Amino acid sequence: EKPVVYTEAEENENELSKPGVFIRMYNHLTLLNILYFSGALLIMGAYSLLMTLAWEHCNGTGITSVMVAQTFVFGIVGMILWNTDYQFLGGLLCSLSTGMVPYTVYCIQRALDIWPQGE
Repeated sequence: EKPVVYTEAEENENELSKPGVFIRMYNHLTLLNILYFSGALLIMGAYSLLMTLAWEHCNGTGITSVMVAQTFVFGIVGMILWNTDYQFLGGLLCSLSTGMVPYTVYCIQRALDIWPQGE
């Protein structure tokens, strides 16, 4: 039987298709990963605390437009980075975008006066 000869691109493709490669790529705790996670937690904490506090003092349509814009920007930049060498950061930005959806829906409902009063 003849030996199979792979080009360099085919070898890399075969290596990445092996089970567990994705886990090994992101299984290292580095300072950069800690900073990425800390930044994501800081953003989510700030939105959960400050959105409800700022709503009473700001214009509802302004906050709604900011939240919708930031949700889309985080999602689009995350998808762009996911297709580059920065998949870890892209995944975090997509997670932030997904996590901001409830705040965005809350802002839209408050701006349209369909959020229940007294809650």
